[in-house]
Parts: sequence; structure tokens; C-alpha cells
Amino acid sequence: MIKIESLKNYTKVLNKKDFTKLAKQIYEFTNFISENYPNYKKWYYHKHIPRIFTSQGEILFVRQEDQNKIIAMCCLKRDKDEKKICTLYVKEEYRNNHIGAKLLEKSLEFLGTTKPFNISRLQITYVSTIYR
Repeated sequence: MIKIESLKNYTKVLNKKDFTKLAKQIYEFTNFISENYPNYKKWYYHKHIPRIFTSQGEILFVRQEDQNKIIAMCCLKRDKDEKKICTLYVKEEYRNNHIGAKLLEKSLEFLGTTKPFNISRLQITYVSTIYR
């Protein structure tokens, strides 16, 4: 069974040290993004993490059941100008198990829209693989 968790929910139940540890674990899961997005770490910690303490941001994630290891995540932004999925990633060996589809479904619920982003023709093939 796929359990989608909300980092926002952990802001209320974890102490600062444990929350920071979980946020870091999620970041480290996606730190490869820095290769193509040099300011990803700065964006994650200085823009997006603070955003989840408001109604404008969310980080959803999925852990491997038996190892507590992050296997999928997405960062969401919802403000007056944008409703967007900033990042959505499912670890390759867990694809084709509907994890991406479940994350997308929960993302759309948070964002309150069915059209959160535009996909270029070049990205359609890649993006379609995460919905399986």
C-alpha cells in the first residue's frame, strides 16, 4: 500500500532537530537535481522549507515500508500567482507501481487545480513514465 506523507504535518509533531533531519533526508533524496539546477539546495532550504510553514507550500513524500527510506517526493507551491508542482520524483526501481500517480493525485488536491503546470513536447515522454 502506498502511504503519502506530508512534511507540513510533521511541523506540528516533531521537535526542531527531528524535523530538520527529515527535511534533510528528503533533500538528500533529490540532491542530484543540483547538477541541472545549481541553486536547488538554496531554493529547497531557504524558499521551499519556509513555505511549508504557510498555506503556500507542501512537500509530499513516500517511504519504503520496511526501511523508512524515501522513495518518492514532490514539492508544491500554491499562491495567488501560481499553482505548481515544483519537483516530483520517484526512484527508478519503484516506478510503474502507481506511486507517481498517487503523488500527482494528492498534489492536485493540495493545489486545488487539475492544471498545475505546462509540459513541453520534449518532456511528455519522461513525465508520462512517473504516472504509472
